Amino acid sequence: MLACELSDSGSLYRVLPLLKAQDFSQDSHRRIQHAIAELAEAGKPVDELTVTDALLAKGQLASVGGVAYLSSLASNLNTGLASANLEHYAELIVDKSRRRHSRRSHGNRDVGGRASSRSRRRSRCARSEVVRRVGDYPGARG
Repeated sequence: MLACELSDSGSLYRVLPLLKAQDFSQDSHRRIQHAIAELAEAGKPVDELTVTDALLAKGQLASVGGVAYLSSLASNLNTGLASANLEHYAELIVDKSRRRHSRRSHGNRDVGGRASSRSRRRSRCARSEVVRRVGDYPGARG
């Protein structure tokens, strides 16, 4: 997706209304998408060089993998195939993003709606800590 945006302005303007930086799961991809969107919204050209400069100016170039990573994005792209299915790929990213956010907002629940084993362990530890602290108060013991 990022490679399409960097290499083809037509793809860029098809994707921008569909995707937000927070839809990407990897922090580096969120940063790259954010830089792309900022450049596009400012009416500036969006390509490998301008995105590199924008990330460098923010001190984020190294954290996204540097120039080598940005260059590698476009080098592995089959533009015709990718741009033909661009909206579909964007929908997949948005769908996965919604699922991640839903899992976070539902508090680590498994498929059946039960709390995950990690959540149950945390609850047991929290209950034990409350019982221990209540027991430390004078007069709390019989």
